[in-house]
Amino acid sequence: MSLPPDPRPGPIPPDVAVLTNTLRRWATWRRRVDGLRHVPRGLLGGLLAAAAVATMSRLRPWLTNVEVGLTALGLAVAGTLVAAVWVWSRRPSMAAQARLADRDFALAERLTTALEIQTGHIAAPPALARRQLDDALRAAALVDVRDRLPLRMVTRDWLLILLATALLALAVTLPNPQADILGRQRALGQAIARQQEALQSLAEAVRQDPNHEAAQRNALLEPIESALEALEDGDLSREEVVAVLSEAEADLRSLASDLDQGPLREALSGAGSSLAETTAGQDLGESLAGGDL
Repeated sequence: MSLPPDPRPGPIPPDVAVLTNTLRRWATWRRRVDGLRHVPRGLLGGLLAAAAVATMSRLRPWLTNVEVGLTALGLAVAGTLVAAVWVWSRRPSMAAQARLADRDFALAERLTTALEIQTGHIAAPPALARRQLDDALRAAALVDVRDRLPLRMVTRDWLLILLATALLALAVTLPNPQADILGRQRALGQAIARQQEALQSLAEAVRQDPNHEAAQRNALLEPIESALEALEDGDLSREEVVAVLSEAEADLRSLASDLDQGPLREALSGAGSSLAETTAGQDLGESLAGGDL
């Protein structure tokens, strides 16, 4: 009965070390070949994603031309880095490297068999193992890896990269038909943000003002908080924003006639003084501080 191979690690025979070093050298060269093929494809993928972004920005108000250009640059860099990391981070096992070498260089599984015999996966008499290893080393020595796996760019990929780059350059330089709509939307968004800041400052000032009763404080806060809640909707038109603010103003005017004018004016004046200290609420705050309801 044959004994199992000794599991204890021992020194690697010199001939086996030559074989494994050859496989590692070929694996490094293969990564260079794969990098020259896959990294441009990663770049192309990023550019195609940027082209989709540019197209969407011309069909609906989304990004300005400058933002499209910056997005394209970021996607191109990201695609290139992802492809490069994918190529250079792969570390196949020695057995996998032997199988690839046998396939790419038509070695008829010489290297795979040699490794399996030396690692004990295949039992063979020492003389046969020696002859098989020598045959594998001779076959490996005859391989010109640079000739069998040349560093070669894929012309089609680079033509597509040039085409995508040209289209993106046009998308960035030509006027965007959505630019005016996008500008108005963003201006409206900024105006809504300023109104929200002003109303929040006014509400905070009313809450902290000790010069009026709780009922008056709640009455003052109700139209302000209602307006803030309505402005939270991010899909308001300019007309709807004006309607919300006009309704809040009408409610405050109604309070001015229903409540005692002295405490109300005092409360609004105090709130206006605090509000006038903020950039967004300066005009509103000065009016309230002056008693203009």
